[in-house]
Amino acid sequence: MGIMKTYMEETQKCSCCETEKPLSAFSYRQVRGGYRTVCKVCRRSQRRTEPRRVVEGRYRCPKCEGEKSHTSFYKDPGKQSGLASWCKECVCTAAAERYQNPTEVQVEARKRVSLRSRLKAYGLTIEHYERILVTQGGGCAICSSDENLVVDHCHDTHIVRGVLCRQCNLGLGHFKDQIELLRAALSYLVGS
Repeated sequence: MGIMKTYMEETQKCSCCETEKPLSAFSYRQVRGGYRTVCKVCRRSQRRTEPRRVVEGRYRCPKCEGEKSHTSFYKDPGKQSGLASWCKECVCTAAAERYQNPTEVQVEARKRVSLRSRLKAYGLTIEHYERILVTQGGGCAICSSDENLVVDHCHDTHIVRGVLCRQCNLGLGHFKDQIELLRAALSYLVGS
């Protein structure tokens, strides 16, 4: 007598037809790391029943549901029609909303892009910047603050000296990076 194995395939409920189907009936989206919520059959029928083209030379935007000329849509060579799904107005509105109300991931991404572009001016990478921070104890080389950090460099040689908070960097800048002026300021503070 042989051993018989039964294989149970995972299933998922289609959000369109609301039937339980095996995962192979759904498209896998590698970008999002999961299966679509609508099965392949329902997606095909949706594409056929909801054409974007309404009248010759006019397209329907699914976001605002307005009928507009092809010039009101951005070009998208990846689409069958060669045009983006949403009209330009809806794309701009959605982008403005995302900019005004960013998610935590978007905020972190913006910070990294901003940091990367600022570091590029000094020939630094994010990894090198983080190594400098670690050697300084994770903050400003002068006051140890970890807020509003900037790259400090010599204005004559353009060599990076370290990472400072904005206030300490401005303080050095006001003393024109001259040690004699800093010593005079120190003796002034000690003497008073």
